Amino acid sequence: LGARKFIEAFAAPLMESVGSHWRAGDVKIAEEHLITASVRSQLGKLLSSSNSPEEAPMIVFTTLQGQVHELGALMAAVIASQSGWKTSFLGPNMPANEIAGAVIAARARALGLSFTHSGDFECALNELEDLFQLLPVGITVMAGGRCVEKFNKVLEDRGALICVGLTQFQDELEQIN
Repeated sequence: LGARKFIEAFAAPLMESVGSHWRAGDVKIAEEHLITASVRSQLGKLLSSSNSPEEAPMIVFTTLQGQVHELGALMAAVIASQSGWKTSFLGPNMPANEIAGAVIAARARALGLSFTHSGDFECALNELEDLFQLLPVGITVMAGGRCVEKFNKVLEDRGALICVGLTQFQDELEQIN
């Protein structure tokens, strides 16, 4: 299928369906975790097989503390790696100071954040505010995911790019690059 088609035609719809069935009580936690682990493994293989040029720009991907679902960020990382970016995937549930430190250490041009779970909204909102305080000037923040609209005001006020879907995300990556 190739990476993009695998994500758009298989992984993303599968995970959306599994999530819906889990919320409805039709899928057990163990089943959801098994499917998630399998998809995560495939995405990890796709990400690690990418060969970006040394001079390619760097983008870091993660989720904020309290955001425990990582597959959206991982899917975006794969798309970025296929679009000529070097990527650093930190995994989920990262405190703002750790994210900012990783962005600085990687000399990243951009940061990708995924919001797929509303969780503790106030905690996530505080982490997001802290993150914007800690990030160096000039870092492009790109945000997406199923729950990103809950954070739109803060993201828009800070100049973040809100991406609805992987096509818009890839288009924004090309604009930045």
